[in-house]
Amino acid sequence: MAPYAEIDGKVIASSPAIAIYVATQYGMMGADDWEAAEIQMCMDLVNDTISAFVKFWFCKDEEEKANLKKSYMENALPRLLTFINKRLDSGKQWLVGDKISLADIMAAQFLSDHVEKPDEISNDQAVS
Repeated sequence: MAPYAEIDGKVIASSPAIAIYVATQYGMMGADDWEAAEIQMCMDLVNDTISAFVKFWFCKDEEEKANLKKSYMENALPRLLTFINKRLDSGKQWLVGDKISLADIMAAQFLSDHVEKPDEISNDQAVS
């Protein structure tokens, strides 16, 4: 069964929609429309990186898996880590705005998953 949330008799059956709804309810979707768009941009980048990871992780064909993993390690993962580093490089505490947002939670969750699978991320790609 797919994840769903029932709130006040209404059902949402999409993980991203649930996350956005809850984040909005708790003030974690930015201070204004621009920050909300930036948060969505960050979420999209994390989701793109997850998609690239899942493609190689579950691929059955060994040659294709090796190519997908190489693309992930050389393109998708560095793109996300570079993005995070640039956003936080100026001493900022949060990816968007001046308080925690859904973008921070998604990025932290993704990075946490890689701590659980340290053989899938090389030392030179760690977030500083």
